[in-house]
Amino acid sequence: MKGHVRSTEVVPGIARRRWNDVWKWRGLAVGLGMTMMAGAVGVRPAVRAQEQERVANIPTAPNHRPRPSLTSRSYVVIDRASNETLLARDEDEPRSIASLTKLMSVMVYMDMEPDLTEVIEITKEDRKGARPAATRLQRGYQLMAEDLVFAALVSSENPAVEALARSTGLTRPEFVGMMNRKAQELGMAHSIFFDASGLDANNTSTPRDVARMLEAASSYPLIQKATTTTDYQASVGNKGKKIHYYNSNRLARSSSWDVVAGKTGYISDAGYCLAVAARAEDNRELLMVFLGAPARGSRFGDAARAMDWIAAETPDTVVSNE
Repeated sequence: MKGHVRSTEVVPGIARRRWNDVWKWRGLAVGLGMTMMAGAVGVRPAVRAQEQERVANIPTAPNHRPRPSLTSRSYVVIDRASNETLLARDEDEPRSIASLTKLMSVMVYMDMEPDLTEVIEITKEDRKGARPAATRLQRGYQLMAEDLVFAALVSSENPAVEALARSTGLTRPEFVGMMNRKAQELGMAHSIFFDASGLDANNTSTPRDVARMLEAASSYPLIQKATTTTDYQASVGNKGKKIHYYNSNRLARSSSWDVVAGKTGYISDAGYCLAVAARAEDNRELLMVFLGAPARGSRFGDAARAMDWIAAETPDTVVSNE
């Protein structure tokens, strides 16, 4: 009985002590938790401020304007001095280049150091392939070689360049072979020529290759002069008449453009093409090539939009096909 009483007296005491211990540790835990929460609340603003400062100090990318919307199927714009590509789309894709071919033809002709006062007569063969309405050079017309150079480059006269090639004494295949050889020398790895005038749609090149051809052609004083003149009168010696030509390159006739050299081109397979070397407002010389434009005027519009975009902002790197 005493043991039983003792046990009934001791157990409640032990229980009370255990409950006191539990509440003591629970209180410590709650207190610690509240302290930690208070600390966290107090620290959070400081952490947030540090994070905001860190983000604010991260360098931001240059805020470039969107690329201009151009209509040509492929194009390239290159800074001639630095060889930096400023703007491009499918710049290494071969396409038919139409009368841009004449830049190569005349370079090959000039490399032979011809007599520019030589009188050359237009033959039936020279006119072959040229639409009657597209040429003013009739069979039997006699013109000096220099007049034919201007006719070929100012107004893209097909019989003119054919007559020049024939006057070298080479066969047409031989002359075209020299054109392809010169293309290789200029590093035009993706280009091939089948005729001298550009009427053959198989004359193909890339915007970047045409830029190389344009750069080389602009170093020939006569080519530079012919492609930048606004208009020209060719004399037909044996007929006592003159043929007045206007430059097919609208930019060369514009007072707002400083054109160094250039050439237009068109056949249905190629679309409207333009190659032009021009000085920008900051006096940089740009090589600009546009192939496959949908309309006569759109190639010039593309050149104007590209020039305006470059003048406003030149990105460090422009990736093709964006």
